[in-house]
Amino acid sequence: MLYTADLEGHVAEHGVNFHTFADDMQLYVPCHHDEVTSAVLRRENCIEEVSDWMSANHFKLNVDKKELLWARSRHGPVMLGSAVPSMRLRTEMVVASDQVRVLLA
Repeated sequence: MLYTADLEGHVAEHGVNFHTFADDMQLYVPCHHDEVTSAVLRRENCIEEVSDWMSANHFKLNVDKKELLWARSRHGPVMLGSAVPSMRLRTEMVVASDQVRVLLA
């Protein structure tokens, strides 16, 4: 935990929420349906900064474990898989999944 303590500030600067568990981090951005484009951009910028921070501190972002899920309230429109925006991580596109692992204890 001490190694990554200052990472919280970098994530918070982008208006992104997160959970950390052992060697995993889960980022999430609450937004309304009409804010999806700005939420995607905030998340992409946040992940890029996290990746830069990790490199500078001799950590490695494990790109093989990345997953993207769009969730909604019961009142919002259904948005699953390819029907929602993808996410760009540097030169790679991450397509949304219909299900992901949740890191809640």
